[in-house]
Amino acid sequence: TADVVLLSSDQVKFWVHKNILDLSSEALAHIVCAGSVGHHIVNGVRLVQLEDNAKILDGLLRYCYPLDRPDVSDFSTMQALLDAALKYEMPHAAKSLRRALISEAFLNSHPLRVFATACRYLLHNEACIAAKATLQHDMISPEAPELKRINGLSYHRLLTFRQKCVQGALSLLSNFHWVLRDDWVWLQCQSCASASHTWRFAHAQGTYPVRKWWVGYIERASKALKEKPSPGVLTTQAILRECTREATQCRTCCEKAIWDLQEFSQLLAAQVKRKIDEVR
Repeated sequence: TADVVLLSSDQVKFWVHKNILDLSSEALAHIVCAGSVGHHIVNGVRLVQLEDNAKILDGLLRYCYPLDRPDVSDFSTMQALLDAALKYEMPHAAKSLRRALISEAFLNSHPLRVFATACRYLLHNEACIAAKATLQHDMISPEAPELKRINGLSYHRLLTFRQKCVQGALSLLSNFHWVLRDDWVWLQCQSCASASHTWRFAHAQGTYPVRKWWVGYIERASKALKEKPSPGVLTTQAILRECTREATQCRTCCEKAIWDLQEFSQLLAAQVKRKIDEVR
């Protein structure tokens, strides 16, 4: 039989069991036992007034009882529940909500909000994951209201991290020591226009003349990485299409250009990911 009533800020009553609160939330159990202002005894049952609304209390209590978990597909709702779970020292709920915070959906749609939320609650691992997710977006993005609740040092670290990722990614486009093959069509072709200067690769004793259309890809890749230092920008059709269109005008390059450039872009993307993973 329920022996405690939790009263939400909007006056909704939740009949709960003290022994379950003892197991689920040390802070709530302490509040119930403290007998502070806002507590009343009604028909022998302790009534405890809380500052949270009914939606939040309902969501939290679903982690305490064998009930369906709350819907946390809305970022603001998930954040409010996480805030309450940490406030009331509910480890099981907090663990589940921390996983929800870094769900693919939120990292894709609200990476900056995820980062700021993680920083606010000192969630280091989640902050690092979110920082990487921000690389897929321009920094000039819709305002994240959560930024108002973190200090300037946290945001400065995010900007510094981003700049290091840009530098690491761009270093791959100025030094091709990681390119171990010499059978790429832009190295083999002698038919179409070559770039104005030669390029050095790991397998070569000297330098190689390369096709102008391939240099066009490198220039577009460089611009894209400065805006979004993420591996994914290198393999998009938007960046590949114009270069391969130029290559198909050459009788030598036309047969292999599309496949070679797709393979090369994937290899470059893997190298960029490795560089980003090295940034601390």
